Amino acid sequence: KPWWADYGDNPGLVFPVGVEAFPEDHAQRVHVVDAEMDNVMVVATAQRGKSTTLMTLVTTAALMYRPERVTFFCVGASLYPVEDYPHVAAVVSTTDVEGISRTISTIEGLMRAREASFKRYQMDITEFRERRFGAMVGAATDPSDKFGDVFLVIDNFGDLYEKDSGLGDRAISIARQGLSYGVHVMTSASGWLVGQKQALLNVANARIQLRLSNPDETQMGSGMEHRRAARQNLDRP
Repeated sequence: KPWWADYGDNPGLVFPVGVEAFPEDHAQRVHVVDAEMDNVMVVATAQRGKSTTLMTLVTTAALMYRPERVTFFCVGASLYPVEDYPHVAAVVSTTDVEGISRTISTIEGLMRAREASFKRYQMDITEFRERRFGAMVGAATDPSDKFGDVFLVIDNFGDLYEKDSGLGDRAISIARQGLSYGVHVMTSASGWLVGQKQALLNVANARIQLRLSNPDETQMGSGMEHRRAARQNLDRP
């Protein structure tokens, strides 16, 4: 259907990211990332499409859901092309330490406010979504909370962590605690074992792997077949 037909009335929180080909079935199917209860990681070596993948996720989310349902706070100058989307609250460069700190503080404040309002209204994140966007729409929620699900998007997390480990640790803390309050972290990095912190790996199960500098680091399965797949398409993202 055209994207504007019944715009925003899609269930869950799934972001299309590509088309999967199944030659034996003569079929092509949309591949989606289910982000409703997860953080998202994109990993690839340099110049293999990490920023493009993050912008694809933001763009398809904007096509699937209304701005009040999903909002993105972005860190990384390469994400400026999506700055004008109504779903994007801010895009700050990794060199703007004050801007990043302000962005993270905004999200931390939202988490604290939701912790208090969830206790006051005796609900969890699932019921919050139902009251805002589902069958219970109109039921009591905090009127000063204008957001639905919120994503902190960090392009090249390793670079941010090297420049300011304190900001990186705060982002990891958001990833660890935020899912209970509808707050997610979406990151890109140059490798699973480099540029990423183990604490972040442990709380991000929605994963996209593009071309790696070392195919043996693949996290898309441990068998020889998966390693062979990771070695293929050397000249493609």
